[in-house]
Amino acid sequence: MQASRRRLKVIESLNPKNGVCSEVLEIPVKRRGLTGLLAEVDEEEDGSRTVPAEWQVHNEVWGKASDRVLLYFHGGAFTLMNPRSHRPLTLLMSKQLGVRVLSVDYRLSPEVQYPSALHDAVAAYQYLTEDLKIPSSNIFVSGDSAGGNLSLALMLYLRDQRMERLGGAILLSPWSDMTASMQSWESNAHIDYLSLPPGDSKFSPPHLYLGEDYATNVVHPYVSPAITDLSSLPPLLIQAGGAETLRDEISLLALRAAAAGVEVDHQIWQAGIHVAQAFVKNDISPASLKEMARWAERQPAPLSGAGDFSKVDRLLEAAWKKRRSTLEAKGVKVLEEREEVARVPSFIFEGVKEAAPELACRKDGHEALRKAVEEVRNAGTQDVTTIFKARRNPEALGWLGTVRGALHL
Repeated sequence: MQASRRRLKVIESLNPKNGVCSEVLEIPVKRRGLTGLLAEVDEEEDGSRTVPAEWQVHNEVWGKASDRVLLYFHGGAFTLMNPRSHRPLTLLMSKQLGVRVLSVDYRLSPEVQYPSALHDAVAAYQYLTEDLKIPSSNIFVSGDSAGGNLSLALMLYLRDQRMERLGGAILLSPWSDMTASMQSWESNAHIDYLSLPPGDSKFSPPHLYLGEDYATNVVHPYVSPAITDLSSLPPLLIQAGGAETLRDEISLLALRAAAAGVEVDHQIWQAGIHVAQAFVKNDISPASLKEMARWAERQPAPLSGAGDFSKVDRLLEAAWKKRRSTLEAKGVKVLEEREEVARVPSFIFEGVKEAAPELACRKDGHEALRKAVEEVRNAGTQDVTTIFKARRNPEALGWLGTVRGALHL
C-alpha cells in the first residue's frame, strides 16, 4: 500500500498553477461529547491529535470568494490519495462555485479502520461550524467515490445526532454500496477502469476499510448508504458516469433519496467513466463543472458576513506571497502567469429528462440490495434523472464539423 502511495506522488507533481493552496492546516481534534457511533472514539481523544487539511482557492476567486465553503473529501477507496492529488479538480470547483475549499486529509486504511474517517470528517465539520463560526447552511459538502461515501456518512451522522445539517452536497460518482451487488459492476466492466473488487479477498478496499467487522458493517447505513433511510438530507447533486461500474448503485441512491422526500438532481453523463470530472482535459469535466455551478445557483444564498475567515485568508495570503516570490525569482511577474487557453470541446452535451437504466442486482448480490431495488420499483417513477448525451461539436472541426453536426454523425 505504501508503495502505491509513493507512486501516486507523480500525480501530485502535475497540479496546475491556477490557484493557491495553504500550508497544511492541522485541525485540532477535541473531545466534543459526540454521541451515537462516534461516542467511544470521541471519549478517547485527549486533544493531542490533529486532522491535516488545506485551504484552496482558484486565482479568479482569490479575494472575492463568497461566504459559502466547500468541504471536500477526496476519493481513493479509503486507502489512497490526498488533497494534493485532487487539487486540479477542487481548484476548478472553487472557480465554478466562487468559494474557498477546505480539502481534508482524513486517515486512510488499513492503518486505521471504520469509523476513523467519519470521525475526521466530523472534526472538519466542527472546525468550520464551531471554531470558525460558519453557519452549517453556508457549507456544501462534496467528494468523489470514497469521498462521496464519506460525505453521505457525514450527512447521515449529523441527521441521526440532531446536529445542524449542511446546505447541500455535490456527490461525484459516490461509492454507495460496498457489497458491489448491482448489475453495472458487470455490464460496464469492459469500459470502466474501476473493476469489481474480489469479494473474498482480505485485501480488497471494503475489507481493508472495515477490517474484522466487514460482515457486520458492510450494510451499515454509514457504509452502504444506498440501502438506508435517506430522509431529511439536504439538497443533493449526484453526478455519475453512464459507463462506470458504480452507475446503478448511484442511481439506487438517487432514486431512494428522492422517494424519501429529498431534493435530488441526479445526472448521468452517458459516456462518462468513474469520476470523469477528475479527468480535467476531457470534455465531460468542464461541462459537469458548469452543471455544479447551475445547481449551486438554485440553492438559497449563503448568509452574508457569517463566519470568521480572517485566519483562513491569512493562510491563503501567506501561500499567495510565497508563490509570488517564487515566480518573481524566476523573472516571471504574477500578472504574466497565464492559464492554459481554453480549447474548443470536441463534444457538447445535452441534458434530457429520462429514466435511469433499469436497476438489477448481480446473481450473488446481497439480499439488502435486492430489497432496496424492489422498494424503488414499488415507489414508482421518480422524475429526478437527467441523461447528458454527447454529440459532436461542429465548431471543433471547422466546415467538416458543421456538416457532421447537421447530419448528427
